[in-house]
Amino acid sequence: MSQDLYFAYGSNLNEADLRSWCNKKGHGYPFIGKVTDAFLPDSEYIFNVYSSRRGGGVLNLRARTGQAVHGVVFHVRDGGWETLDHKEGAPSFYERRTVNVFDRYGKPIEAQTYIVPAERAKPQPIGAEPTYLEIVRAGLDAHQLLGDVQLTAAAECAVVPLITDRLFVYGTLMAGEPMELRIQPDEDVIAWQPAEAPGLLYEVSGLPCLVPSPEHTVQGECIRHKNLDALFLDIDFYEGFRGYDHLERSLYYRALLFCTTKDGQHLAWAYFATNVEGGTVIKSGDWRNR
Repeated sequence: MSQDLYFAYGSNLNEADLRSWCNKKGHGYPFIGKVTDAFLPDSEYIFNVYSSRRGGGVLNLRARTGQAVHGVVFHVRDGGWETLDHKEGAPSFYERRTVNVFDRYGKPIEAQTYIVPAERAKPQPIGAEPTYLEIVRAGLDAHQLLGDVQLTAAAECAVVPLITDRLFVYGTLMAGEPMELRIQPDEDVIAWQPAEAPGLLYEVSGLPCLVPSPEHTVQGECIRHKNLDALFLDIDFYEGFRGYDHLERSLYYRALLFCTTKDGQHLAWAYFATNVEGGTVIKSGDWRNR
């Protein structure tokens, strides 16, 4: 399916800018339509690419655990990849790569996106070309995407804050459960609140397993943590998550969802099971009351 799906995170989110370029170059508009918004996990904005056409720095992505880029998955029409490759200078400038992105419920989607490899990028951030930056920002606004704070920081060559500092837990990592201590030390925990999130909860071989489901609700807890990216180095191992290139070999994978606490709705990471075959649905959606 990835051959038909494109994950946009930069100027191609801006329909007017993309259509203008297509008209000038004699190309048709490359998209049939929008599929969904989605998150590219463990990736971060960086302006480390110089574009002679834009006259300054343009967007690229780099790896960072616990970070994510919010973008849009588009359905590409016949001939659309040729248009996108031409615009992005692929394969000699940007490269088209297959990635796993995740919708707002944690469902994985295989798509393709464009990234400039490290050997072609500048060794340090160079900042954003101002007109280009506003084109990207308008695209984010048009699709109601998160990431304006992260985009601004990257454009200024500053440290980019994480898109969220929250983790939603629903089983053995909850307070009073066997693996609660993995969330420690206490001084790194900002808040720990009851929460609920969309999803369907299973018990598989005595373990709690969450799968994406917008029609169901799971009870759990939302944890705000000062060093979430460092925490994931341990929790990923505990959950048997082997990375986004090896989902089929992982027991769980880490993706984003929106959970709700008494303070409102929050973006948070959660761990989803890759396989619940032989499991039993927990109808209450509550691990403690299964």
